[in-house]
Amino acid sequence: MRPCCQQVCAHALTFAQVCGMVQTMLDMGRDRKPINLTLDPEVVRRLDAWIEQQPIRAGRSAVVESAIKAFLDDQEPKSKGKG
Repeated sequence: MRPCCQQVCAHALTFAQVCGMVQTMLDMGRDRKPINLTLDPEVVRRLDAWIEQQPIRAGRSAVVESAIKAFLDDQEPKSKGKG
């Protein structure tokens, strides 16, 4: 498995995380910057299949944005506590 794939796989979401993200996705405003994103057809197929299986469905853009935010939040340096 390629290193980039391992990074993405390490960020697989649990159902609880998805439920938490759904509210965030529903709260998203319409103030968005459109971008052009090209994905491997297999990734799109898997994304669509995953969305289809969720109890509360969200659009591709909302799911991708939430996944990117979760990934970026995880990449930020952790602050060291005192003690």
